[in-house]
Amino acid sequence: EKTVFRLRVINFIKKWLEFKCDDFREVELNGIILSFIQNLKKSQFEKDEHCAKNLEAALMSDPPSPDMQFEAPKSIIKDLPQSLQFLDLSPLELARQMTLLDHRLLKQVQLSELLGKPWEKGNAPTLAAFGHRMEEVTYWVAAEIVYAPMLKQRTAVLCGFIQLSE
Repeated sequence: EKTVFRLRVINFIKKWLEFKCDDFREVELNGIILSFIQNLKKSQFEKDEHCAKNLEAALMSDPPSPDMQFEAPKSIIKDLPQSLQFLDLSPLELARQMTLLDHRLLKQVQLSELLGKPWEKGNAPTLAAFGHRMEEVTYWVAAEIVYAPMLKQRTAVLCGFIQLSE
């Protein structure tokens, strides 16, 4: 039972090392992990030496690249009119395009921006940019609804945003 628990802890640390989140640039944490690896090498358990080598390899490896390459789906809009209005767009295509814009921004978020609430101290620039984007979308939705001159048009715009959100 101790061996299973021990292997789970080692596996957790290995996964943490693989995704680093810049945590292991700190001298203190790096020293703790190196000390842990050295203790594993001296351990009496036969699997610990193998685990220590795996942890060392994970510590020395580069983190996975956040740049995931993908091809954007093809647009389903055939011909764009000269003056484009919100209601002229397909809700599906607009949702796809908005998702692509959000994805481009969110894939830049570093794991370190999600740990320890750095946004409270202003230390999460990508999350702040995404928050700003959400504010812009909120204002855009409100403006589209309010600027429609007639109640029937405002209702149509509101229904369009409801479709977009589905």
